[in-house]
Amino acid sequence: MSDPAAEEAVADRLSFRRFCGFPLDQKTPDHMSIWRFRQRLVDLGLQDQLLAELNRQLDGRVRTLSCHLPLAHVDAASPPVSAPLADC
Repeated sequence: MSDPAAEEAVADRLSFRRFCGFPLDQKTPDHMSIWRFRQRLVDLGLQDQLLAELNRQLDGRVRTLSCHLPLAHVDAASPPVSAPLADC
C-alpha cells in the first residue's frame, strides 16, 4: 500500500484506525508522516523486525479466529463440519 493510500485508509476506515490505535477524536497522520516513520525504521534497520512481529501477531489472531469459526464460514462451498480444527 502506498503512503497516500495508507493515509486515506487510516483516515477513512474505522478498522484501520482501530488497528493503528488512533481514537476517533485524534487526527491521523498524513502520507509524509507515514513516509518519515517508515524511512526512520529503515534507517534504524528495524523494518524486518517490525514486520516479523506484526506477522507473528496477525498469525496468532488468524489461528484464534479460525478455531472459533465453523468451517462453513471459512469455505461456503463445503458442507459444515462439526469436528474441531486440529491446530486449536
